[in-house]
Amino acid sequence: MAEKTEIEVLLDGRIYKVSGYESVEYMQKIANYINAKERDLKANGNYNRIPNALRSYLMYINIADDYFKAKQEAEALRAEVERKDKELYGIKHEAAELQTKISRLKKGEDPEEATHAERTTGGAIENHGFHPKKQKGNRDA
Repeated sequence: MAEKTEIEVLLDGRIYKVSGYESVEYMQKIANYINAKERDLKANGNYNRIPNALRSYLMYINIADDYFKAKQEAEALRAEVERKDKELYGIKHEAAELQTKISRLKKGEDPEEATHAERTTGGAIENHGFHPKKQKGNRDA
């Protein structure tokens, strides 16, 4: 388990002792974030006229808003990565098929017939975890 860290941070003009199992840099980064949020809220002239309890709730709402927006962005990025992974898989599969066609052309074979035969026989076998080239004694594949 990580070692407990204790530091003093400046929050809204006051010094507080905080402790946790994060690095000093990380804890200071959090304090800086809170101070920046406080400055943003104070930039609105009416903020100082609001009761302290309501100010706290406004801070909570703003931080929660940042959190949910970041979470939504992360989910969108994950979906984009997944989409691109699928697209890349398709491109790699297409490249493999083209390499096979090139190889057949170099051997003087008809690449379209071979590809059709592979799609009708090899693909069905391959989908069940078998591959004709991997089976022992199958020299026709």
